[in-house]
Amino acid sequence: MILWSKGLGKLVLNMRLSERSSTEDQGEKLVIDGTMGPPTHWDYAVKMNEEDVLDFVELLKQPAPVRFLVEGERRGALIRTALVSGVVFAWNTIRCFLGMEARGPAPAEEAQGSQTTKNAS
Repeated sequence: MILWSKGLGKLVLNMRLSERSSTEDQGEKLVIDGTMGPPTHWDYAVKMNEEDVLDFVELLKQPAPVRFLVEGERRGALIRTALVSGVVFAWNTIRCFLGMEARGPAPAEEAQGSQTTKNAS
């Protein structure tokens, strides 16, 4: 993801959400923390409320993002990610409704997934 602002002039900041430090629920906000890549290496925190997350999900249903991903070079990664994410989301949703703690991938699996993604690009 590229972050650009008029206040930054011609400086382009690179944020890779896959390289985030943490993702956690902080009351009414979902907070994603990490450090931007070169040229700045600044720490960042993205704070989203429920509507923001729903807007991202809605965005993925629009023709332009779907076309962008399907016509890209990494179709296999797209299909794999969509299928696995759908199953994990459904499983965690069921667990939450039953009052059980939702679970994400184990740290080793998450690191391996990130490494696989990096190798595929």
